[in-house]
Amino acid sequence: MFGRLIETIIEWFDEYYSFNLSGEVLRGMTEKALREGYQSAPCLGYQAVGGGKPFIINESEYAIAEYIHQTYHSGADMRAIARSANDHGYRTKRGNLFDKRAIEGILKNKFYAGIVTWNGFTFQGPHECRTSITAIFEDNQTRMQREYKPLNRRETSSCLHWASGLLKCGYCGASLGYNKSKNTGRNPSFFQCWKYAKGIHGESCSITVSKVEKSILKSLDMAVNDPHIKYEYIRQSLPDSDVSISKIESAISRLSIKESRIRDAYENGIDTLEEYRDNRGRLKKEREELNAQLKELKDGPARNAEDDRKALQSRIQNTLDLLKNPEVGYEVKGNALRGIVKKIVYDKEHGKLKCYYYISI
Repeated sequence: MFGRLIETIIEWFDEYYSFNLSGEVLRGMTEKALREGYQSAPCLGYQAVGGGKPFIINESEYAIAEYIHQTYHSGADMRAIARSANDHGYRTKRGNLFDKRAIEGILKNKFYAGIVTWNGFTFQGPHECRTSITAIFEDNQTRMQREYKPLNRRETSSCLHWASGLLKCGYCGASLGYNKSKNTGRNPSFFQCWKYAKGIHGESCSITVSKVEKSILKSLDMAVNDPHIKYEYIRQSLPDSDVSISKIESAISRLSIKESRIRDAYENGIDTLEEYRDNRGRLKKEREELNAQLKELKDGPARNAEDDRKALQSRIQNTLDLLKNPEVGYEVKGNALRGIVKKIVYDKEHGKLKCYYYISI
């Protein structure tokens, strides 16, 4: 009981220390803000010099910020600016490619207009600002407010389409996001690479929903009767098997130490040649047994390819029936499709969809 009491007191002190430290840090940062000090790292185009001095302009980076503000002021949208900036070889402060969010962050950052904000505190910063940005900054803010369109958020568990999450871009490998049209008669719904939509790469990879559905159904229909269907085995990770694999790998690594020790014993004259041979043979046999166990755990038991093919094709047929049934919801259809298809790559250059089938083991 005394041990439990002492442990409780120590835990309470730890919690108090953490809570008190966060309060002290926040008070220090607030005091610094009241004295018009910086609270964050410099944004693109600026660099710190230390000693509490104002940030100074980094000419090479500031040219990128100027390009973004001026290009947006000339009428280009954020996605086009991101693609153009990437094509010019420009990169973010962290060295990453530009996307729509990064462009929007630079356009909205009041630091370029000389204003520093932190946690409700606002003051005129002592850093240098240039008219190449300040002269058009307010115009850009007005345009962003005018063109802002709030998104209709959906529940994360909802399924917009049964192919969502499976379609991949043939250019970059990113997922194709579903875009539902309000007027399907004039503008059909489609899938589009999210990286292209954010301006990360310039090759558009989009396909209409009707083409996707027809192509997937055709692929499934062909796969049902294909005696040479290609698929892969995907091992489902189980906690117990992972622990066993870890133990066997540790035992194999310890064998190397044992082998080194018996070799040293023989070279130092402690063991005879016969003893060395016996020990080495014993460790070799033990290594082979452990490797065999490890292989069986990783690969699973021996499988019958013909039985697996028939089982997979039976599941494909069931999935095909579900997808053709208009009374079944998208979520059920999507789960069934993901149970047999690992991914579907859209090669826009050649106008093909490639389905990758799999079997869980």
